[in-house]
Formats: sequence, structure tokens, C-alpha cells
Amino acid sequence: VPKNAIVLYFFLIVRPVPGPNMDLKGNDINLNTFPSGTTVSFACNVGYTSKGGSPSITCTNGNWSAVKLECERKNCGALTEVTNGQIDYPDGTQFGDKAVVTCNTGYIPVGGTNVICMDGGWSGRLPDCEVVTCAPPPDIKNGDYYEIKDMYSYREVVMYSCKTGATLSGSRSRTCSEVVNFYFAVVTCAKPPAIENGDYSPKEDVYSYREVVMYSCQAGYTLGGSRSRTCSEDGSFKPEAPTCYEPRVANGRWMSGARPPYTEKSTVTLECNPGYIMRGTSTQTCENGSWAPGLPICESKS
Repeated sequence: VPKNAIVLYFFLIVRPVPGPNMDLKGNDINLNTFPSGTTVSFACNVGYTSKGGSPSITCTNGNWSAVKLECERKNCGALTEVTNGQIDYPDGTQFGDKAVVTCNTGYIPVGGTNVICMDGGWSGRLPDCEVVTCAPPPDIKNGDYYEIKDMYSYREVVMYSCKTGATLSGSRSRTCSEVVNFYFAVVTCAKPPAIENGDYSPKEDVYSYREVVMYSCQAGYTLGGSRSRTCSEDGSFKPEAPTCYEPRVANGRWMSGARPPYTEKSTVTLECNPGYIMRGTSTQTCENGSWAPGLPICESKS
């Protein structure tokens, strides 16, 4: 190198290592190398929120500056009280934790027994504790019971008697309770169907009447259809299961706006790759699980 010459060094370095529970933000998440002088930003993962610290770091002379951002689990906080029951938090009230409802004696949970702390708060509707009621008890041959009604209250008693010439065998009385067969049949639902590129919670083998499951999509996909499904009176989940799809355009890419998971009214702006021209609208809004006014097409200029 000649004396007094100016030598310029260009560093190309690998992607930075994120801190716990975070990842690169925007298009940088798809890159593996970065030129010197690049500034990138991190964002906390789903279920986590910033505890403080700058989200940005800079590459200088082949080295990344220190990651200052800290991410902590989101806290859903305590729920409102349940009438005729109580709420317990076995593990706490942070993301992924469960709130369990226990009903007082004489009451049964309707809508499941627990809710989960999710990224946007507690999942679904808090279960209710409703008073135990019983449908009429079974008839017996050569006998009857008193009092005959359409519905019986918790701990209400019916008395059996035999017709003339018959003798009663067994207890003369039956009591409406939550542990014997003298009550209405409990409606349950089997597991709801899984969806491609998504999942649901809570996960149980059997679901109670009016219990709600919440669907969510994997990163990069948006939900099409209802986010929640409820165990209905016929033993099936309603409405129909949603679908998840990725808002991508062939030969195009995300330019600015919201990042997944996409929610109602999220807005993104798309652009075509070099050598392609856009036919349609570049700015799209998530409305009722679909992109409006409709995803554009990137056509070759040649």
C-alpha cells in the first residue's frame, strides 16, 4: 500500500445473537449477514414485553454493540371474583399460567374450569358457577314418587312409595345433588379439530358445556374466521374452525406496517421484488380474517 494512502475496510458480519425471549424485527429476521454500520432492532417474542433498554444495536468494525433490551413474561393480573366460587392461580398470573375456578357446594362450573393467560390477556370467558338443578328422577315399576315437577333444586328430596300389594326395596328418598344420578345429563365435547399452521388452547381430553377454546396462528400467519369456539348443547364445538394463512405475494415482500400475529385492522404495505411491477393495492388491512381490498399481484416487467 503506498505511503499516505487511505485504506477502507468493509466488514460483513453474521447476524447478531438476540437476548432471551426476543428476535430480530422486520425484514432483518430473514438476513444472515450485515454490512458494517448497520443498525437493527429486536422485539420481544409473543407473551413477553419490554422490561427496558434500547431495542437497537449497531455493527461497528465487524462487531455488534451489546444488546440492552430485556424481555419479561406478560402478566395478566388477577381476574374479577366469581359469584358462588373462587379462583386459584397454581403457578401465578403470567403468560402461560392457568386460573382455576372452584365452585361452592351446591354449584357447578359452566364453561369449563380454567382460563389461560395469553399474549392479549386471559383466554375466553370466565366460567360461571351455577346452582345445581336436577331433572325428574327415574320412575319405578309399581310405584311413584312425590313431588312431581319439571325441575328440582339442589338438595331437594323426592319420596318414593309403592302401589298397593308392592313392597319398597331400597331407600325411600332420593336427593338432588352434584354426585348422584338424580340430575341433568352433563353435555361434553371431544377435542376440537386442529388447524394447519396454528393451534388452540386450553388442551383437554374432554370439554364441558359452554367451555371455550381459543385459536392462534404461528408467526407469519393470520387467522381467518372466528378466534374462539364454544362447546355447544349438541356436544360439538361451534362455529366452524378458523384457518390461518400467510399474507405473502409471489415475487413480492413486506415493506412496512404490522408484523405477525396479525389482528383485526392490522395494516401492512407490500412491494414487488426488483424486475416486477404491482397490479393492485400495496396497502392491505386485516378485516374479518381476510386482507382487504385483496392481495395484489407482482408481474414481470419483461
